[in-house]
Amino acid sequence: MKKAVLLVLILAIILRGNASAQAGNLDSTFGINGKVTTSLASGNEGNIIYDMEVQSDGKIIAVGKADIPGPPDCAYGLARYQTNGKLDSTFAGYGAIMGGFGNYTYSSARLIVLQADGKILIGGDAFYSAMARYNSNGTIDYDFGNNGEVEFAELGFGLGSMGLQSDEKIIVGGGEIPESGFH
Repeated sequence: MKKAVLLVLILAIILRGNASAQAGNLDSTFGINGKVTTSLASGNEGNIIYDMEVQSDGKIIAVGKADIPGPPDCAYGLARYQTNGKLDSTFAGYGAIMGGFGNYTYSSARLIVLQADGKILIGGDAFYSAMARYNSNGTIDYDFGNNGEVEFAELGFGLGSMGLQSDEKIIVGGGEIPESGFH
């Protein structure tokens, strides 16, 4: 079985704004020779990082899809890295989370927004579009929506963007879900 990789953060250190490498070169003090690879699951289709944000303390939050062998087919992945590229073990006790929207066997997180209070919004899809919110320590925020999750199944669109207004209200946008299913 081929080992799949969820997150490859090659240039994430540049987002911090204080990289020690010259422009265009990898920062060798970040991860291993400027690269970070994190395996959360192994499966046949591989794993993908879709979005990243940098917290005010320089830590990096990343979301994506983790391919899992057998049912469930894949889960979303959420990870936090220290400024040196190592997983932050204070986040969810390990540094990374695999989860799913609702009870569906396919989940993928494509979007991330950091709230001013440190909470983390992720958005993506299963057999519908959904959002989930995590506390800054990596635990699900059960006070958000329905046990930490909001579903957009009745709207009939694929979640394509997510943002916050100045009053911290959440704005989402998207488009029609193709007949072929996942987007």
